[in-house]
Amino acid sequence: MHEHLLKEFEIPYSLPNLTDKEGVRNSQFFYEQMKMRRSVRNFSTRPVSLKIIQNLIKTAGCSPSVGNTQPWKFCVIVNEEKKREIREKYNLFRMGAGSEWVVDISQLQVTWSRPYITDAPVVLVICHEIFKEVSGTKQRLFHYNQVSTSISVGMLLAALQLRFIQQQQQKVGGPKQRGQGTVHLGTTQNDIQV
Repeated sequence: MHEHLLKEFEIPYSLPNLTDKEGVRNSQFFYEQMKMRRSVRNFSTRPVSLKIIQNLIKTAGCSPSVGNTQPWKFCVIVNEEKKREIREKYNLFRMGAGSEWVVDISQLQVTWSRPYITDAPVVLVICHEIFKEVSGTKQRLFHYNQVSTSISVGMLLAALQLRFIQQQQQKVGGPKQRGQGTVHLGTTQNDIQV
């Protein structure tokens, strides 16, 4: 069923060899950057450069995926009306989640209204493909597509931290492509707590 995905295409590949000292230095730098990552819910109105967003998405696109299917889609939302619609749909979705979710979220001291969805200058909606059309036939993709997309989101979050843009992440849903989540991007307000 997925033979078209499993054809091997190999290309030459090489990286410079690092000394142990260089490897330790690089890994320490990366760790120092990653340990500063936080989910921020207070954004300034300062816009985010589209070129930065493009580079972040290109970085996420370098993520490994089964059969190199790259089953992810990143939708960049900057339109205020669209962000408001996403916020409303998210709130409706969560309100229908039931009493167990209400009890769970009450422990986290967060609100139903999710103001950061509309406050953030940019919202990335991240989806993974469920079906793909191959030779005119709709085929269900491997279940690994969600895992592959999650790995790409991890790379995106690491790239965000290295670019010093703040983010907040949450999950969403959809029909042909399943929502993996949203990431809200922007610079932080002054004097925030996380």
